[in-house]
This record gives sequence, C-alpha cells and structure tokens, in this order.
Amino acid sequence: MSKYRKHVRVITLLFLYLTVVSLVFPLFMLWRGVHAGKADLLSMIDWTAERPFVSRTLLPTAVRAVDEGSGPVLDALGVEPADTPLAWLGTFVLRRTRAPEWTFAHSYTYGIYTLLSILCLLGWLFSMRALIASQYPDMPGFVSDLAPVIGALVIPVLFFRYVSFIYDPMTLFMFAFCFYLIATRRYLPYALVFPLAVLAKSTAIVLPLVLIVRDFKSGDRRHLALLTAYQIAVFIGVSLLLRDLFGDNPGGEIVNQIRNNLQVGLTAGVYVKSLTPMLPLALLMAFRWRTKPAFLRWSFLVVAIPLLGASLLFCALGEMRDYYEVYPLALLLAIPSAVEVFGMDGGQVPRSDVRSLP
Repeated sequence: MSKYRKHVRVITLLFLYLTVVSLVFPLFMLWRGVHAGKADLLSMIDWTAERPFVSRTLLPTAVRAVDEGSGPVLDALGVEPADTPLAWLGTFVLRRTRAPEWTFAHSYTYGIYTLLSILCLLGWLFSMRALIASQYPDMPGFVSDLAPVIGALVIPVLFFRYVSFIYDPMTLFMFAFCFYLIATRRYLPYALVFPLAVLAKSTAIVLPLVLIVRDFKSGDRRHLALLTAYQIAVFIGVSLLLRDLFGDNPGGEIVNQIRNNLQVGLTAGVYVKSLTPMLPLALLMAFRWRTKPAFLRWSFLVVAIPLLGASLLFCALGEMRDYYEVYPLALLLAIPSAVEVFGMDGGQVPRSDVRSLP
C-alpha cells in the first residue's frame, strides 16, 4: 500500500470513528448515574463517591489530574477555565444531553471528562480493529476496519440499561486493549498496562485467565507462572492501596444484590428487555461455534462465566453494562459468522435467502 493511500485510509478511518463516537457518547450521557447517584461524575472525581464504585478510579483520577494540573497553567496565562475550549466542549455536551442546570457551572470538568472519554472510545475502536486483524489475518482488510464501527453503534442498544457510570468508557477500552496485548503476546507492554486495568475496574482479575488460555499449551510454563504470579501480586497490591485510600468512604467492598435479583428474576420483563437485543449477537456467536479460534472460545468462557456469577450476586439483574469486559470477545466470535452469512468472504447470499429478507 502506497504512503498516500495509507494516509488517506488512516484519515478516513479516524473521521469515521470520530463520527461514531460523537453518536454513541451523547447517548451514554443521557442515562442516570452520570450527574447524580452513588458514583456521579463530580463525586468520583473528588474521591467522595461510595464504595465499591469509587475504587474504579482510573478515568476519574485522570480527569482530576488534568483539572488540577491545568489550573496553574491557566492562572499563568490569565485564562479562566470557563473561557477554554474544554469548557465550551463541556457546555456543548451538557446542552445537547439536557443535563441539569447546575452542571453547567462545572462545564470545564465535564469538558475534560468528555475529551478523555472520547479518547477511550477511540482507543476501543482502534484496539478492536487491531484485535480483529490479528485473529483473522486472512479476512479482507475492510472487515477489521468496519466491524468495530458496527460494534460501537450497537452498544447503546445492547448495553444502555437503567444507569451509566462514568468509568464505563475506560472499562471498554482497557479490556479490548489488554485482550489485544495478550492475543499478540506483547507481554512487556501488558505487564505495564495491567496495573492500570486494575485501577480501571477490579474485574481485571479475569485477565490472567485469558493469558493462561493463550499460553498454557504453547508457551513457556515458567514464564507463564511468573507472569501469572505478577498479575496476582499486582491485583492484591492495588486492591489494598485502593482500600486504604477509600476505606473511609460510605458503602462497602461489594453491593449485595442477591435478594433484589431473586425478586426481579421472577419477572419475565427483565429477560425480554435485556436478552432480546442480544439475540442476533448470540446467534452469530453460536453459528459454527466449533470452527472459531479455540483461543477466543475459551477466553470468552473464562471471562463470561465469572462475570455472570459475580453479576448475579453483586449487580442488578439485567444491567447489561456489567458485561462490557467480555464484549470484545463476543464480537470477535461473531465476526466470522457475519462475514459468511452476508457473503463478505467473496461468496454470495443465496437468492432464496435474499428474497426471504424483509
């Protein structure tokens, strides 16, 4: 590919991905939980939110660092935060999402959060693109370019239920990026990123399972054991640090949802609302399941099963955002089926199938 063609492709992809993010992010901001609740934006940033939410601190702390770090710079320049492009961005998003009136006094902070969240969502898109290309190198290039777009566009339909938490964009990005580093055996960068993944969300404890799946048969067992021990030590160390830092915050280490889930689980509505949108993705994943890469199949299972178990105990039943972590693997398993079903592998959808479409 010539340099000119490559540059055009990158610029076009960046524009396309930014367009998708500009559609998805405002929808995310419309849900309750962003401006008020146990883990709203401002309380997460100033570290006063309830546990366990406050411990999912990577994105909120990044916003805090930029907010506090930019203060002296703006003072030296004689510029008020409200007069900066970040404040204009925050005001624009708040206005478009019909945020409460009081939030506009914090437009600069919301602008920082918007920018970092957009970067997280872009990071998810590019991580997915690289992940798809690494797992399906024989597929046409446009599949890895465009599949993340479709995956991002359906996020509101699949996952936006009941509430949004401000750390969700980082959860999406961090897990897709870590899956890519594990899948391509870039273990030094992964070892550096893993502590950040734990700071993003404690569900990063499932990542060592993915690494074990990747290298248990084909890798160096000693190296695998050392890397696994490192991840466990980092997880324990970061968890203790967060407990010490936020131990005086209200709330607890977990949110017990067993009684609520038992009550809600007796109603059919929660399954209809939560599972029906997932049906097309589930069908694509299940289609020719045994022909999918073993690494992806086993990785999906070792991530999805613990998440499901934890969600039944500690999360609201039907709150699909609890499964952001496994979404990249679900997409990867669905892609070969979508390519085959829609004839993107060079084949054609049979005419009988075309005529039967609505």
